[in-house]
Amino acid sequence: MSQEEPQSQQSSTNGATRPSVTQHHHPRQRSIDSGTHFTFCGGFITVGPDWKALLVSTTLILAPSAVYLALVAPYLGEHSSWAFVVASALLIFFTLSMLAATSLRDPGFIPRSPPDIDVERGLKPPTRDYIVHDYTVTTKYCPTCNHYRPPRCSHCAVCDNCVDKFDHHCPWVGTCIGKRNYKHFLLFIFSTAILCCWVTATCVYQLSLAADDRDGDWGQAVGDYPASLVLAIYCLVALCFVAGLSGLHSYLVCSNQTTYEHFRRSRWSSGNPYAQGVLKNCGEVFCQAVPPRHTALGVRQREKDANKPPPPLEEDIEQGGGNGIGGSGRNSGGSVNDDDERAEVEMTERNGDGGHI
Repeated sequence: MSQEEPQSQQSSTNGATRPSVTQHHHPRQRSIDSGTHFTFCGGFITVGPDWKALLVSTTLILAPSAVYLALVAPYLGEHSSWAFVVASALLIFFTLSMLAATSLRDPGFIPRSPPDIDVERGLKPPTRDYIVHDYTVTTKYCPTCNHYRPPRCSHCAVCDNCVDKFDHHCPWVGTCIGKRNYKHFLLFIFSTAILCCWVTATCVYQLSLAADDRDGDWGQAVGDYPASLVLAIYCLVALCFVAGLSGLHSYLVCSNQTTYEHFRRSRWSSGNPYAQGVLKNCGEVFCQAVPPRHTALGVRQREKDANKPPPPLEEDIEQGGGNGIGGSGRNSGGSVNDDDERAEVEMTERNGDGGHI
């Protein structure tokens, strides 16, 4: 069962049943009826708009790694153990793999839907309420993507798309961090921090071995192997950044917050509706499979709303009296008060959205 149940919504249909809306199957045009990202292989590969920054990040990892594998690792293999070479190669490969999995995966983009003519446009966008762990979470209608945003969804101004469980837009990987790539992003920054520590420690170890061969002359050892000193300093500087980032996201995972929510804490006046304890919070991130890519959410929402029974007319409410038609059904604001209607909404949510929201 989905933990998020729709509670109420704004509508301007006046009880009329809307026809079913079908999605147009035409190729989407980048920056026109889609976001600014690039898709390849039918969406299997998705690259964010900051692809040049991704190339820079890849170079910042790949270039020093190549120098390390060429000048430092072979020395350690000959003078100590070849396990250093194997461990170094595996760690570098894992870090680059997590970078690729983060930057080349759809982070949770929700495709745009055709405009909904029934949505009232005004100074304030329409809203929809969801029940999350006994908390009421209110979301807004996105006028760009033409759908009511699910909880924890936000529209990224850089990618120009709504992102499910939006965390932040990361310029280092060139795309958004969302529900579908957050786990890989965490593994990327954690492995990068470990790689920095590993390279720094092994470079110092190489210099110590070289100094022992030169009667303890560290100056001569550094002169003979300057790459080790440069790599150690480079990794220490990088560690200051990735270690702080790793610490921040460790806290966010344990408290079940996104970066976006953390820096907008004023939105939660009555507590965090998503926190379930440290173990469950960590399991939600690391133990769940990557969800499937989204389809047009607005189309599904309209089809589901069109299948709902219309609200009772005013005459029916007056005649209902104490029979439960007016007082225990849907009120003028569209909220669900009756247990039977609430169960109906819950069943519609499970069958209509398939657990995407």
